[in-house]
Amino acid sequence: MMGKRLKGVLVRAAVPAALLAQCAGASAAEAVSLPGVPFITNSSLTIHARAYNLNRHYDTPHTQESLALGGWLLFESGEWRGLSFGLAPYTSQRIAGPDEHDGGSLLQAGQQGYTVLGQAYARLRGWDTQVTLYRQILETPLLNSYDCKMTPVTFEAYALVNSSISNLAVTVAQVEKIKTWTASSFRSLGEAAGYDNTSDGITLAGVTWACDPLSLQAWEYYAHNMVNSLYAQADFRQSPEEGLPAWSVSAQGLGQHEVGAAYAGEIRTGMCGLLAGLAWEGFTLTAGGTATDSGACIFNPWASYPGYTSLIEEDCNMAGEKAWMAGLAYDFAEIGLDGLGAFMNHSEAWAPGLGSLSDPEQFETNFTVDYGAGGLLRGLSVRARAAFVRNSLSMNGADYDDFRVIVNYERRIF
Repeated sequence: MMGKRLKGVLVRAAVPAALLAQCAGASAAEAVSLPGVPFITNSSLTIHARAYNLNRHYDTPHTQESLALGGWLLFESGEWRGLSFGLAPYTSQRIAGPDEHDGGSLLQAGQQGYTVLGQAYARLRGWDTQVTLYRQILETPLLNSYDCKMTPVTFEAYALVNSSISNLAVTVAQVEKIKTWTASSFRSLGEAAGYDNTSDGITLAGVTWACDPLSLQAWEYYAHNMVNSLYAQADFRQSPEEGLPAWSVSAQGLGQHEVGAAYAGEIRTGMCGLLAGLAWEGFTLTAGGTATDSGACIFNPWASYPGYTSLIEEDCNMAGEKAWMAGLAYDFAEIGLDGLGAFMNHSEAWAPGLGSLSDPEQFETNFTVDYGAGGLLRGLSVRARAAFVRNSLSMNGADYDDFRVIVNYERRIF
């Protein structure tokens, strides 16, 4: 969802203009300007409405089908002496979908809607440092917003980012709780991973360095009494020269081992991956591969997985799993159709340790079309996706097809 390096032309998904007009009126107001009033001056309110239809069919047979409407409002105060605040209530409500066809993670069990205060933070900026406290969005390789359903994943965390050294950013955070896709409350990271009556969180630290054409990042996630994860990634992107395409190459590595009480059991595993891309005259071609150690499956129960062969459905991170992917994207702005893009990805994976499940290997093919409107409809975007999976290694050889249409509308009210 949404997202994953050089895998295609990605346009942020998003709900029709009519919805916005009903919620916010016909035109956005200017930014609030009340000189001398702390936090009110330059405050903003942004609405992000979302409609989402998901239909997934399994060969068992079994169907997951939901149509939901919701989104969130984000209020961000102005700064006073570097201090500001933010609030964002989230909601997802059922429009249609049989009770017996739930499970698509747009709504709670039984196709029930939910509402939750997803963000509620205080933020302090100064001396090239930003400190954010309490409910917030994190965007890191293993803990992130995973925003591919109705509402993003958010965290109760205490995070500091320092950028006092040129081209370098250092992040440290203590993450205590998480709100998953359909949750109406926050739970400890341990409980969200499936270990009841635990209050364990994650301590993370990361360093990112970027100086064109090279960028580097390294992260450590210490999930108390569960697993310690070390992740590193390097990206090299060469800008196009006259008559020549742009190209890129990336490498990644992840190592994991159990710590403390080891609720998740013995974990000694890792993965590595390579990805290359070539872009020319609106086309982007990508190809890559990953290999997971046979010691254990990658432990990643909280957010999206950064593996290069992770597509819409399958992450390709089972114990001993090896996978390759290829993708092709096209930006139709090249022929005058601004805002329109499309891409397809295909992956194949096998895990010799799983015996007959790897004969034949797992296949996944995805198609995505994105449109982002301009002019009077600026802020409206539509995404249509289809995924076809055969012999899923993570689901005991299941075959299934997935179809999605997502309409988003984002607009600043003031």
